Amino acid sequence: MAAADYIDVAQQLYVSYFGRPADPYGLDSYTKQLDALGAPKTIAELETLVASKTKPALNALVNSFNNSDESIKLYGNDNTQLGVSKFVAALYQNIFGREADVGGAKWWIDEIVSGRVTRANAALSITQGAFANTSDEAKKDQAAVLAKLGVAKDFTTNLDTIGEINAFSGEAAAAAARGLLTGVTSTTVVADYHATVLSTIDTIVTGSIPATNVALTLSQDSGAAFAGTAGNDVFTAGVALDGQGNAKDTLQNFDSLNGGAGNDTLNATLNGGTDVVPTLAGIENVNVRVTAAGSNLDLAAATGVTNVTLNNGVVAGTVKNVGAAAVGVKDQAVNATFTGSTATTLSISAKNAAKADGSEITVAVESATADAATTVNLAVDNSAVKLDSLNNDAYKTVNIAATGSNIVTLTDVAAVATTVAVTGAGSVDLSGVALTAVTSLTAATGALTADLTGNTATAVTVTTGAGADSIKVTGANLTSINTGAGNDSVTITSAAAATSTITLGDGDDSVTFTAAPSAGVTVSGGAGNDTIGFTSADYTTVTGGFTAPQLALITGFETLKITNALVNGSTTDVSKIAGVTNFVADAGVAAGGAASVTNLGANSNVTVKGGTAASFGVSTVAIAALTGTAAATDTYSITINGTTVTTVAAALADNDAVGAALVAAINANVTTGALVTAAYDTATDKITLTGKTAVALVVAGNGNVDGADASTTFTPAVVTAGTAAAAGGDLAVSLKTDTAADVLNLTLAVKYLENNDATSSTSAVTQKVDASLIETLNVVASGTASAKFAGAAGTSADKVNTTLDLTDNALVTLNVSGAQKLSFATKAGMTKLATIDASTNTGGVVIDGTNTDVATGTALTIKGSATAANTLTGSGLADTIIGGSKADTITGGLGADKLTGGAGNDTFVYTAAAQSTLSSMDIISDFSANTFGNGASGAAGTGAGTDATKWTGDVLKFTGIGAAVLADGVFTFVASNASDATTFLANLAAETDPAKDNAFGAALDSSSGKLYIDLDGNGVADTVIQLTGVTTITSAAFVLTA
Repeated sequence: MAAADYIDVAQQLYVSYFGRPADPYGLDSYTKQLDALGAPKTIAELETLVASKTKPALNALVNSFNNSDESIKLYGNDNTQLGVSKFVAALYQNIFGREADVGGAKWWIDEIVSGRVTRANAALSITQGAFANTSDEAKKDQAAVLAKLGVAKDFTTNLDTIGEINAFSGEAAAAAARGLLTGVTSTTVVADYHATVLSTIDTIVTGSIPATNVALTLSQDSGAAFAGTAGNDVFTAGVALDGQGNAKDTLQNFDSLNGGAGNDTLNATLNGGTDVVPTLAGIENVNVRVTAAGSNLDLAAATGVTNVTLNNGVVAGTVKNVGAAAVGVKDQAVNATFTGSTATTLSISAKNAAKADGSEITVAVESATADAATTVNLAVDNSAVKLDSLNNDAYKTVNIAATGSNIVTLTDVAAVATTVAVTGAGSVDLSGVALTAVTSLTAATGALTADLTGNTATAVTVTTGAGADSIKVTGANLTSINTGAGNDSVTITSAAAATSTITLGDGDDSVTFTAAPSAGVTVSGGAGNDTIGFTSADYTTVTGGFTAPQLALITGFETLKITNALVNGSTTDVSKIAGVTNFVADAGVAAGGAASVTNLGANSNVTVKGGTAASFGVSTVAIAALTGTAAATDTYSITINGTTVTTVAAALADNDAVGAALVAAINANVTTGALVTAAYDTATDKITLTGKTAVALVVAGNGNVDGADASTTFTPAVVTAGTAAAAGGDLAVSLKTDTAADVLNLTLAVKYLENNDATSSTSAVTQKVDASLIETLNVVASGTASAKFAGAAGTSADKVNTTLDLTDNALVTLNVSGAQKLSFATKAGMTKLATIDASTNTGGVVIDGTNTDVATGTALTIKGSATAANTLTGSGLADTIIGGSKADTITGGLGADKLTGGAGNDTFVYTAAAQSTLSSMDIISDFSANTFGNGASGAAGTGAGTDATKWTGDVLKFTGIGAAVLADGVFTFVASNASDATTFLANLAAETDPAKDNAFGAALDSSSGKLYIDLDGNGVADTVIQLTGVTTITSAAFVLTA
């Protein structure tokens, strides 16, 4: 045998394990060792022998890959499941060029983690496994393996000079070779790929040549000292100080730079405020940072430039006469302009380019002739850019390669471009301007947002990929739209033609028609939970006007959305479109009206939106000109809704000073600061008062109330009165088939005001729903904000508290989830209701069970939010009430209740003595008594401290207490038995001390945890509460109110 016989085996090991071709010296050494060991010459035979573990030396050779420096740098040495999972994923990419299937990957991960198989053995086995299978997928894998092996052999064979062999070393060279094999697929023809192999070798060789770094000076830079080498040289032209200490650009008109061979770069900073026209030759990349206005680079005297980038500029910059070079921006937050482009296919890139607020910068490219470029290739990477073609509105084709999250506005070419193609996994938002001429819009795996409304093209085709796409398109001209996988949203803004085809693909998609489509349109929701939306009138047109075969062309939808407010008395039957079982009232029900939706499916979903968000009052107060001279005693005042704030003039000399001082006083005042936010405009001499609550503002004011010296007048005017939030009308829902265990999932998402200010306000609305005959109601407490919460520093999101006014006498279980607050009160007819569970809600709940019919109803189990504060009130029966981790308020009501507050400083409320007696006693399972009292320095005193934020535990709150008892407060005693506890109460009632003769007495039997309470001071226990595990208590654990 000869070492050459092992080339295929060795190359395959390198490809499978490292994802690259073997280097010549490594290949020579490895094949000789295989030969010396008499190893098999095929992967199949080698894999079998290594797996048998009968040849320790051979196994050691194969496994030598595992601990190599290259292996550790590529894959690390993490042998956890996650670390091995990443390794296995890399093997599948190396070997087949595809993602691993979950089942197969998990098997190999377990084998490696367990130690039954080494990493190198896994690489061998996975490779060979493709050839032990005859499926179509396996055949593709086999072709990929053979193609990658063929390219790898071609690569190593063509490293045929010492320079090339030596250049193929190090991480950069290995990465380039991996990149070469990444591009090989099952359809690659090795001979056709040869040119790519050679260019990769050239790139590796060039990259191995040492580069020269040249710094420019304030003198003329030219000649040999400013000439590059065959490497990738870098010329740096910064800003330097001249002899007088003045900052000057080192890149100047009389400089002459020559990059020589290689891929050379000029990095220049321009601060001089004028055009710079240097002579450049053989410098391929020009990066410019502009730090002063008017500082432009002119490439009129440059040759060989292929890439021009404006980078990290302080002010907007311009590069002139860019010729055929690709242009771009990087780390740029200001506008960029490139002129004199001669490219017929224009290449533009943007990386990390956007204004500080995330909005678009303008990238303007002016062609040397008006119609030079008709195609633009735009590469965007986490950028927001407006593409402006200046004098050229002729871009017919726009290709966008996207990485990360991007906004692209096509400004002046939006009415010209006919083809827009987006590739890559990044997202692109093209919706800044409608694309009115596009006939073809395509996207790859990233999310695409685009507006094709007003499109004048006669035939529009849209095809997107796996991203969550949002497309608006004119229906009249639509040929087809296919959004592929992902949760996509499509809006058809005019009547879709009868020949139009709308295919939404996999994912939870939605299509909304703003006009009734023509009969014959084909609409397919595909897999997932898909939604089709119409106005009420258009739904009637479609379901009543289409023939059965035409309606049958609408398939794959589970949810019907009505986009306008449902009118009073209307009924919507969701079953008229086959497969629809769910409903969304996107604009709710018209105010004051009542509507119904029928024939819902089992376990269906209903969402109620709509309503009216609150509005806040706004008033502008004009300040007239000051007359006279302000004195230190002059006082200026303004009255807002009855509260007057003042400011003393001191040295105030003009309107701006008065305005600023008044604004500061308004915002600092406890009452007015909670009512409005004040701001002063020096340009108009006006104070703007923006309300924080939904009330009208009444403003009055005067200047210089002491009547001396300077004076001014205020002219207030209410511009907008505040209004409270309101839900829409009533909605009744009914299922197609009534059973004894019906389930309905109800989402409440009515509108509320989002003000994006420092105050978190809560809008309160009431939504009526008739869900009669539903046994289990799952409610999601949500909301629809009037504006997106931006999350700026110092701001807090607003909220909504929705009161669910429910009619449903069949209700057994009410579950509440969602991120907003929900209020719910039982009704007398809800006799079957047994469970109210809001433990997964994160906004907090108010649950009131007092209306439960004691005679016919069922004891309630109430669970509040586990993470937010709740107000929970039981019925008159023996309820179980459980709070959460915040400060809950719990009222058990009559009956022997079982109460659990959970973490947080909870308040247990008793409104009557009979709520807990010895014969019908409440049990509080986790009472932890507050110790911060109203005495000096927080001592127990005669009750809990008034500042609840300082409480250290739970309190018992008793309401309806008489004035005399309130005056004396609480006196407590810890006894060792019940007899001593009740004796204390009798003795306390007999007190003649005026400070105690009407006291509220509470005595704890520490042996049992029973707390005996005398509410009226007559010496007899009126109330008895079981405090499980409590052995001590003070007056600080009590709150008394009238």
